[in-house]
Amino acid sequence: MLELLGSRAQVYRLLRDAFSYPLSQAVLTQLDALQPDDGVAPELREPLLVLQGVLHGPLQGPELVEHLNLEYSRLIVGPGLPPAPPFGSYYRDAGHTLFGPETQAVARAYRQAGFEPGDPGTPADHIVLELDFMAALADSFLVTVTDHREAEAVAVLDTQRGFLQNHLLPLGERFSESLAHATSQPFFTGVASLLYNYLTLDLALLGEIQNRLGARSYSRT
Repeated sequence: MLELLGSRAQVYRLLRDAFSYPLSQAVLTQLDALQPDDGVAPELREPLLVLQGVLHGPLQGPELVEHLNLEYSRLIVGPGLPPAPPFGSYYRDAGHTLFGPETQAVARAYRQAGFEPGDPGTPADHIVLELDFMAALADSFLVTVTDHREAEAVAVLDTQRGFLQNHLLPLGERFSESLAHATSQPFFTGVASLLYNYLTLDLALLGEIQNRLGARSYSRT
C-alpha cells in the first residue's frame, strides 16, 4: 500500500503542472513517461494513449509547446471568460459566478489544513491550487502512515476524502466536460480524461484505505 501512497502526490503535482500556464517541455516529458502499459489502470490507459499520440505526433519540441500554449490560452486563460473556466465556483455556484461561496469554502478548507497556496493572488478554487492542495495532503498522509501515527493518519485521510468528494472531483468532472466540448485538440481532451478518471480512482483508493485504517491493518501492508 505504501507504494501506492507514495505515487499519489507525484500524480497530483503532474496534473497540476499539466493545467498550469504556460506548459513547458519538461511537463510534456513527464507526461510522456506515463506509459499506458499493463500495469496502468484501464481507466487511465485510453487517455494516456491519446496523449502519446500527440506527444509523438508530427509537431515536436518548441513547435508543439507553442501550439499547445496557444490553445491553452484560448481554452482556460482568456481574455474574458474562456470556454473552460478552471474555477469551482463557475460550475457550482448559482449563475456561474466567480469568487462565490465555493471559492470561500475551498479557502476555508485550506486554512483549516494549514495550507498556504503558492500563488495567493489566484482564487482558491482554481483547479491548479486544488490539485496542489491534494498533493500536499498526500505527502502528509504518507508521512503519518509511514510513522504509524494512526490518529493523525485518520484525520488527514478524512480531510483528503472530504475535499476530493466535495470540491475537487465535482470541479474536475465539469471542467473536463468543458474542455472536451471546447476543443478538438487531443492533448487537452486526453489530459482532461486523465484528470477526471484519476480523481475517481483516487477517491475509491481512499475508501479502501479507510477500511484498512479502521481494521488497524495499514501498518502491516
